Amino acid sequence: VNGVCTGAGLHFLSDADVNVASSTSTFLDTHVSVGQVTALEPISLLPRIGLGNALRLAVLGRHGRMDAQEALRISLVDEVVQPDELLDRAVTLAEHAASGSPAAVEASKRAIRGALERPMAGAMQHGWELLLAHRDHPDSNEGPLAFAEKREPTWQ
Repeated sequence: VNGVCTGAGLHFLSDADVNVASSTSTFLDTHVSVGQVTALEPISLLPRIGLGNALRLAVLGRHGRMDAQEALRISLVDEVVQPDELLDRAVTLAEHAASGSPAAVEASKRAIRGALERPMAGAMQHGWELLLAHRDHPDSNEGPLAFAEKREPTWQ
């Protein structure tokens, strides 16, 4: 995020796995300030920022503007950097994320996001099932082998 993130832009924050903001960024939801219902943005942000912070964004409207440090404090973003470092940091994080096994990343995200829709016991069972299902994937063997051979893995 580099600048003002508001309204529908908040969807990008809820959909992203890792959010990085420049230190000059600000965040707000102006829907109620212009007579509109805000629903989708705060609902999608609930798992990331919690009920109190989602309500704060929603009911304060334009008066609820927060800076990047406050966004970091409430977990709306995961990291704050200087504006001139933002693009490099975002690319670095993307490269790190892309270096993992795509299949393992996908299954991990299914487990984590799926946990939001299940009671704890069901979430743990679902996670266990995903873990077991991945055991037969070639990446499950390639990762440890590449580690032992001190080389980069070749994912399927």
